[in-house]
Amino acid sequence: MKQLVDIQTWERKSILEHFSKFQSPDYSITVQVECGNAKENAKLRNRSFFIYYLYAILRAANEIKEFRYRMENGKVMLYDRLDVVATVAVGDDGRFVGVRIPYHEKFEDFYTCAQQVIQNASKVEDAHLNEQASSEEADFGLILLSVLPGLHFTSMTCTQMTQGGCLYPLLNVGQTIQQEGRNYLPVAITVNHIFIDGSHLTEFFKKTKSYLLSLI
Repeated sequence: MKQLVDIQTWERKSILEHFSKFQSPDYSITVQVECGNAKENAKLRNRSFFIYYLYAILRAANEIKEFRYRMENGKVMLYDRLDVVATVAVGDDGRFVGVRIPYHEKFEDFYTCAQQVIQNASKVEDAHLNEQASSEEADFGLILLSVLPGLHFTSMTCTQMTQGGCLYPLLNVGQTIQQEGRNYLPVAITVNHIFIDGSHLTEFFKKTKSYLLSLI
C-alpha cells in the first residue's frame, strides 16, 4: 500500500525543489558493516548467511520512513512496506534472476519465506526487474540488492535508468573480511537525496549492524 504525499505541506518540500534541478540527485556510499558471528552462526545452524543479511538490511530500511518515499510520475508517494528484490544465481552457467522477497518483521517468518522464493528462482524467466515507471500501477515498494559473493570491495557505483534519480535504494553486498579479529560485510548503497539525507543513512547502517549482531 502507498499514499500520496501533499508536497505543499511536506517537510522536504524545499529539498525536493533544490535537488530536482540536478541532473541526478543520487549519491552513493560504501560501508564496512560489522557483522559479528552472524556468518558463523548461520553455518552452524545450516542456514543461509545471505538470508541473514537480507533480513537485517530490509528491516532497517523498513523502519526508516525516508527509505519508503518514492517519486512516481511527478508525485511523491509513501509506501507502508518495502520488499527486497535480490539477484539469485540459478544453474551452473552463471545465469541469475531477480526475485522479490516480501518483508516480514519476524526473522523466522522472513527466513522461511525467503527460502521458498529462492528455491523457486529457477522458474523465473527474466533476469531483471520489469520497470514500469510510467504506469500508475507500478509498485516501487522495494529495495534492489545485488551480490558479489567472491569479492570484497571498498567502493561501488550503480547504473541508472532515469535522469530523475534512482527509483528506490540500490544496494550491493560483497564478501566478508576479518580485520583485527572482527568480521565486516561491505555494503554499498545508492539513494536519492530528495528523500534520504546522511543522517538517515547513518541510522540505516546502525540498524543493519544491530540486527546482524543479534542474529544467532
